[in-house]
Amino acid sequence: MPLRAWTTRDLREVINDLLPRGVLVSRGYLDESAVRTLIKRNERGEADHAQAIWQLLTLEYWMQAHAP
Repeated sequence: MPLRAWTTRDLREVINDLLPRGVLVSRGYLDESAVRTLIKRNERGEADHAQAIWQLLTLEYWMQAHAP
């Protein structure tokens, strides 16, 4: 799967809008600053966090659909 391309191009806007303000952050499971840093480092190519971002994105969508 082309996770790097998805997280830096195709899904970039969704990731930047959803993850820092989503359920995982609002419920305290994740720190907003840490999420933003993870995303920025991935976008800049400083580190490859595509797998982690993909997992967080899918978990975020699951939480929105299934968590009370």
